[in-house]
Amino acid sequence: MSKVTKMSAIEREKEDQSWQHAYAALSIAFLCLVVGLPLWWKTTTTYRASLPDSEITGIASLQTFCKIPVTVVLVGGDVSQNNLNSLQNHLDYTLVSDYSGRYSRLTFHYAVNVRSANKRETDVFRLKSTLKDLDADIYLLDQESTVGSSIVYILQDYSGVFHVSKIHVGRYRHAFVSGQDLKSAAALAAQVVKELHVNEALAAKIHGTAAGVKHTEADVESMRSVRSTPGYELTFSLLNPSPDVIIAKWDIAEGIRSYLDPFLKTLTEYADFTVNSQVLYYMGLAVTPTKDDTNKRYVLNAASLPHLINPVEAKLGSHVSTNPTLNFLVYVPPPSQSPLHILNEHGDTVTNNAFLSPRWGGIMLYNSPRDTSGNVTLPDTVDVDMKTVMEVFLSQLRLLIGVPKQKSDPLLTIASPDNTGITHWELDFLLRTRTLENVATATLTLSSLSQLLGQIRNMVIRDDIAEQVYIAVESIQSTHSYLKDGNMYRAFHSSKRAIQASETAFFDPSLLELLYFPEDQKFAIYIPLFLPMSIPVLMSTVKALKWIKSKRRQNKRAKRD
Repeated sequence: MSKVTKMSAIEREKEDQSWQHAYAALSIAFLCLVVGLPLWWKTTTTYRASLPDSEITGIASLQTFCKIPVTVVLVGGDVSQNNLNSLQNHLDYTLVSDYSGRYSRLTFHYAVNVRSANKRETDVFRLKSTLKDLDADIYLLDQESTVGSSIVYILQDYSGVFHVSKIHVGRYRHAFVSGQDLKSAAALAAQVVKELHVNEALAAKIHGTAAGVKHTEADVESMRSVRSTPGYELTFSLLNPSPDVIIAKWDIAEGIRSYLDPFLKTLTEYADFTVNSQVLYYMGLAVTPTKDDTNKRYVLNAASLPHLINPVEAKLGSHVSTNPTLNFLVYVPPPSQSPLHILNEHGDTVTNNAFLSPRWGGIMLYNSPRDTSGNVTLPDTVDVDMKTVMEVFLSQLRLLIGVPKQKSDPLLTIASPDNTGITHWELDFLLRTRTLENVATATLTLSSLSQLLGQIRNMVIRDDIAEQVYIAVESIQSTHSYLKDGNMYRAFHSSKRAIQASETAFFDPSLLELLYFPEDQKFAIYIPLFLPMSIPVLMSTVKALKWIKSKRRQNKRAKRD
């Protein structure tokens, strides 16, 4: 009897050990499945903050409505209510955008207000005899002019001040139209607003290009100017190819202070400008000028001008900046190639002896004022006239940043800018086109980013990147709202925030951290590690489950017996 009892104790001890082994195997399997596998999956999963994908899709399909406040003032003649109503009807019919929807999802809306001149305005018109004085005094009385607006005065009894032209566009946001017939005067007023103050054709093309629309015809204006950017690097260089025979001097600091600073100060809110200057020696031309014996000079034809850029650009040096650099070069020819002149496509001499390279800058050839063909005491001293040089470079800078070149029209006269180098309506045009370009570019950037992140699921999206995307989306929506309300000032600054935030998000280096570590590579790396470990765990788990199942059958059979 004691032997039987002893055998039962040994069997029970073995059975307890078997239960312990089974529980241990199941515990290991439980930890691997419930704790280990989720922990591994979590630690190897790419972190992706949530993005407003639905809102990005929504702004990509938005129609851009650009409201232009227009005030038309009837001066002199019959200013009865019937005439004002008739003029309002003519303007409502003629001031309809010709380019809305042709190049992009852009619609111009003109909010026209027609009124008669008040007493103070009438007194100014009666006392002034020139359009220049009239423009200046009307500006002092102006209470309606806002950024992006347009004011047209239709003069019925003052045609004598116009002389030849019928339209005069002033320095500010005013234009003056001469005409007795209200219908023709309304057509001229519409021409001023649509073709000059707003310049629908160019604004629509710039917006369409930024939105990704391909144009069938070349656009010289948009190809020449630099794309929207928060700042510019301006570099002025004096090139002296023969310092042993020429001593070239220039007072660039005074030239910038007198001629360039007023222009840049006016554009402070438009963009940031950094100005640099340098003098480079032994910088010759890569093209040999052609000798013109008839006129006793040397010439460069239009076909050879593009070949001057690359050799010179390689020696200009670069500045550490993400902003585009615009170069302005003054080249002083040596006596052996002087005087040196530039010929245009028709073989005529270029008046300012300079040429413009789109989105790069300009080069001016500056000849010595003395005749160097005879006996000249060397070295020859050349004092560069900064007024001549800076006037040329300022006109080139205007074109490079996007101020359109005006076409000549016998019916039209345009007042020259003051010392700032830009009129108020030209500045409004810059702000409007850059706003449209910014909002279109930012929208396209966000759409591309959303599509990219949707296709490549293992790209990291940090919280700060998501925050920039949210800022860009909100700024784009605000820009559309401001444009629709005609608030161009706030629309411009909102569009600047939009493009800066969108490009910050799109070009962030962190987006490339896991770009080359897709899911199949993840499993290819971890399977050789986990497979040898998982096979014993799996087999012991299966064996433990089978043993527990068989033990339960034995217990049930023992209870029945």
